[in-house]
Amino acid sequence: GEIHKNTIDLIQDLSVNSMSNFYFDKDNLANFDVYRPAVSRTYIRKIGQNEILEDSFSVTRDVRDVYNRVVVNYDYDWIKDEYRNVYETSGTNFVTQFDTVRTFTIDSPFIYTSTEAAYAGRKWLSKLQGGLNKINFSIPLSMLPMDIAERIQLSHDEPPTASGGWTDRLINITEFSIDNQNKTIEISAIDEDEVNLSKKYFILG
Repeated sequence: GEIHKNTIDLIQDLSVNSMSNFYFDKDNLANFDVYRPAVSRTYIRKIGQNEILEDSFSVTRDVRDVYNRVVVNYDYDWIKDEYRNVYETSGTNFVTQFDTVRTFTIDSPFIYTSTEAAYAGRKWLSKLQGGLNKINFSIPLSMLPMDIAERIQLSHDEPPTASGGWTDRLINITEFSIDNQNKTIEISAIDEDEVNLSKKYFILG
């Protein structure tokens, strides 16, 4: 219901208020890529073994999954198509013995303040610098939307660990990609329940 001076202002307001990203697709048609806020405090999606594509489930753990530096790009300028600010935090756990620095970058178009950016950066550093189980699996494309940092309760009968299968195991998505050709979503996540059980970190969110 507001009056806008030009189309750019209108698109920017629509993008910010609907939490979506405006773009032109390969057919030059206007579109909005909807962003759903992650880490819901009121709803956690459940994914069962019947929804996970066959032979796609695995659990790994090695130094390649450890990060000791987190960079958060925030305060996005929708007109210039760039981030105005960056927050960085780092730790010394584990990776220092290998004399390397591995960076985990978070692009956060809907974080606008340094306080929010620091919260996200410290939270992810605490999770990633110690080396956690990394869960990998694929699901059908129809299960969109989902996002980085989303929390999921995962159930899977096959024993990924010596203690057996999982029921409503809490995981956090750290990365995902969409395979349009095969109509699948490829997901990697960290094992949040492992963190809680080992008392190694204080989970926020």
